[in-house]
Amino acid sequence: MRPAASENHVAPDRSAGLLLHPTSLPGLHGCGDIGAMAHQFIDYLAAAGQRWWQMLPIGPVGGTGVPYSSDSAFAASPLLIEFADLVRAGLLRADEVRPMGQRYARRVDYPRVIKHRHTLLRRAFARFDPRGDDFAAFCHEEHHWLDDYALFAAIKAAMGHRHWTLWPHKLALRDAAAMREARRELHDALTFICFTQYQFVQQWRTLRAHAHRNGIQLIGDIPIYVDHDSTDVWAHRALFRLDAKGRCRFDSGMPPDYFCADGQRWGHPLYAWSKHRATKFAWWTGRVTHALRYFDAVRIDHFPGFCRAWAIPAEAVRASDGFWSPVPGKALLSHLHQTIGDLPFIAEDLGDIPPACAKLRDQFHIAGMRILQFAFDDAHHLPEHLPEHCVAYTGTHDNDTLRGFIARQSRPRKRKIMRYAGGTYAELHWNLIAALYRSAARRVIVPMQDVLGLGSRARMNIPGEPFGQWGWRMGEADLRSVDAHRLAAMAGAAGRR
Repeated sequence: MRPAASENHVAPDRSAGLLLHPTSLPGLHGCGDIGAMAHQFIDYLAAAGQRWWQMLPIGPVGGTGVPYSSDSAFAASPLLIEFADLVRAGLLRADEVRPMGQRYARRVDYPRVIKHRHTLLRRAFARFDPRGDDFAAFCHEEHHWLDDYALFAAIKAAMGHRHWTLWPHKLALRDAAAMREARRELHDALTFICFTQYQFVQQWRTLRAHAHRNGIQLIGDIPIYVDHDSTDVWAHRALFRLDAKGRCRFDSGMPPDYFCADGQRWGHPLYAWSKHRATKFAWWTGRVTHALRYFDAVRIDHFPGFCRAWAIPAEAVRASDGFWSPVPGKALLSHLHQTIGDLPFIAEDLGDIPPACAKLRDQFHIAGMRILQFAFDDAHHLPEHLPEHCVAYTGTHDNDTLRGFIARQSRPRKRKIMRYAGGTYAELHWNLIAALYRSAARRVIVPMQDVLGLGSRARMNIPGEPFGQWGWRMGEADLRSVDAHRLAAMAGAAGRR
């Protein structure tokens, strides 16, 4: 069962939207989900004159909650499943669905939330009949990714969540007999994992249909690399640069630059692009078409990775010991264009990018990104200098909030920002959003924290900080605290309707 197909709702040339991950929505179960509050947020977007809801990746996450680190490029996070829908379906009783507690309301405690939600999903699964035609049809239609994901996740849980390269040899290297035995022994766990994906898709179909009825389009996010400890690498080893034991021959990363003198080592396996070419980019085509069944557009995280990859030998001590490795981005994007038509991508192309990357982006008419917070160091990001074909943001999930950013500036820089925006300090975030709305950029996306005028405590992520990130949530009164009509009037005045 695919997410519901719906008529193509094309946003006007000039439009606006908000950036908010579903886990940041209010709710009683430790994190936001795609249930009633997500539907209310869509209603708010429509009332506020918006046309886009942008999210972070929606794949399964671990105890740190990092949405850019997932064990599948295709599966969805069970944390996003709403329980009220399961109560209506008779799979849970209302008295079983107890809130987690108010003291966890404003931040996501991922280990606790995972345990709480898993327990309730397991209880619902105990009352679910997997022999139903609809569930069988879903499993059949999605088998090209679901079979491997369910098996990987079930084995990983049985192995105490150890990295797949540390599993018994036959399981790690997918010996056929070992796979059959694992499927037999872990049948219940496999079916449960398929059940969670089925429930997510059911609820997502309803959410997306509600969005489209209200003229709202959804923007997703595709990280260019995938985790080494993921279904995708385990099930498709030939598509990655691995050794005979499945270990990375090269790590992804970045060379030394102004921001990081030692370079960066991310640790993802690099793609074996010759193998992707040989399969006519089948895995990438599947990944993108799958994402576009859920979203109307997708942001490509680290778009320059389609041009070249910094390859760090596994035995290297420093990231600076790497080298640039070519990537057939033009061939890949050409194939995707031939397969799906115009590419509804947003290129994360921030920082210094090679001319070839900008050329590739423009050749396929892919919109790049501009960030208002960068404008006071780099005039290319000032609203009056923005090109038409870009997506402009006040900040991203990796930036501080607009209020937090301003608060950290020196007095001279604060005065500079105040002179640029005009008005009082209390109205500063509104004036900066209005300036971005008046720019030539066709799309403007504003993090919800900036519409709420929140400070640094509402920041979503601090790059390089491994713990305590990705946890911010709105309070239940936050949507009511911001006048949707004011945002709609600002959008309308700038021709963004």
